[in-house]
Amino acid sequence: MSYCILDDVRALVPRETLDGSSTPSSTQVGTFIVDVAAEIDSVLKARDLTVPVTEPTDFVTHLKRVNAHGAAAHAMMGMYPAPAGPAGSTHGQALWSMYQQMLKALRNDPLPYDTHMDGPGPKSMHSENVEEPRETEQWRVPGFRKNMVF
Repeated sequence: MSYCILDDVRALVPRETLDGSSTPSSTQVGTFIVDVAAEIDSVLKARDLTVPVTEPTDFVTHLKRVNAHGAAAHAMMGMYPAPAGPAGSTHGQALWSMYQQMLKALRNDPLPYDTHMDGPGPKSMHSENVEEPRETEQWRVPGFRKNMVF
């Protein structure tokens, strides 16, 4: 399942026509959408999330944006493969850079606390009932002390 549709990609490249006669065609952009969604799902599966993600709504909206950026980057780089001007950057390359940053965030940043997981373990670092550890707890006693002889 993809997180975005062709119109979401079109919104990121409003000056371009993505239809049956464009290069890439709307059918090819549809393939980009599916391929990018699969890449997103593989990143999320590696974090033990059930895919496709269907909740929370805010996270799904974010995934829609990530999916659209990735597909738009593929489409624009297909239309304009070379950078514009010396040391220039095409819109496709800028979209690709944003997409890569978004994927990196999905790999490394904390996920929403109510995102469902397949595997065991905490859903996130968030918890409503957190107590600060007491000074007397055993794990707080240092294992090594000054002037300790080994």
